[in-house]
Amino acid sequence: MLSQLLNIMFIKRIINLFFFYFRYDYNYQPDKAIEFNLRLRRPNVFDLIRDNDLFSAVQDKVLLLMEFDQHLFAETTKAQDEEIAKLNLDSSKPPAKKIKRKKPTDMPAVQLLVENTEYIAVRILM
Repeated sequence: MLSQLLNIMFIKRIINLFFFYFRYDYNYQPDKAIEFNLRLRRPNVFDLIRDNDLFSAVQDKVLLLMEFDQHLFAETTKAQDEEIAKLNLDSSKPPAKKIKRKKPTDMPAVQLLVENTEYIAVRILM
């Protein structure tokens, strides 16, 4: 019963996110669509930011960017591990190719922030 209730709540949340995303995307308000793209974990969010020069709109969404980047890194690592496991099934043969692992600093959000450091607000607390 509880799991069904949680599933219904989750589905309602996803529907709400899609509704708001399409409303902002349809009305061409990409700065407002960024947060929904990040929450929906859509890979095109980095292109949306670059194409529309929305670096200043991302200032308060750095945490969301990094969480999404962490999610992408986990997926990439998992895919690389599966590929390595496939190559190592037959241990009698040497591996045909070497797989270069991605580092967390190679991920798109980190690169986006590094390339546009002038848009990141630094607050000094005294």
